[in-house]
Amino acid sequence: MWRHKFMEHPLGKQRDEQKREALENLIFTKNLTILFKGSQPTFITCRAISTIDVTMATMEAANIIRVWRVHPDDFSSDHRLIEFGITISVKTPMYSQNWKLGDFSIFRKSLDKMMTAPLKSWTARILEGEVEQFHASIKKALNISHPVKPGRTSLRKAAWWNKEAGKLRWEVKVYLSRFRKNCSEENFSLLIAARRGFFMQADEEIKAKGMG
Repeated sequence: MWRHKFMEHPLGKQRDEQKREALENLIFTKNLTILFKGSQPTFITCRAISTIDVTMATMEAANIIRVWRVHPDDFSSDHRLIEFGITISVKTPMYSQNWKLGDFSIFRKSLDKMMTAPLKSWTARILEGEVEQFHASIKKALNISHPVKPGRTSLRKAAWWNKEAGKLRWEVKVYLSRFRKNCSEENFSLLIAARRGFFMQADEEIKAKGMG
């Protein structure tokens, strides 16, 4: 994963190995996946062209990233600009009134304050107007005693998520917990194996759903 002229020196190899292990630990402990697509170089100079820049994200973030590319224009830097787009779907909140949690004593008091003195004479037109005003008063009183509040919205589950992914994810959490308590080589190997199994299964489902 790491290549540099500094590796020709024994000290350089040792430091490079330490960097490699640190990066692998970061990827596995933070549940990261690589977003790089294609073969477009990310680093261009007069002496070298390579793809040394790596874009990583969590599996949750990677699931909503739809566009990732290396910008073709030059921005006065050896490193090319990386662009990506994110698709976020936000549901319009549903507003409602909870009749069980409201206070009907407040409703009655509010409605009484809105009531007007009875009229001495009635006509069909006056009666219709009074009915409309009474309905409006009821709504206002209910809004006071039972305030309108936005309902809870649940996040949409990833299209590739299934029971097998949930089982593998649970295994990753178990091995991660063991590794944090005891950072042994055995626990680290089990954690890596569990994460690879989860990533492979996720990749297969994403491709099967036509998302990759």
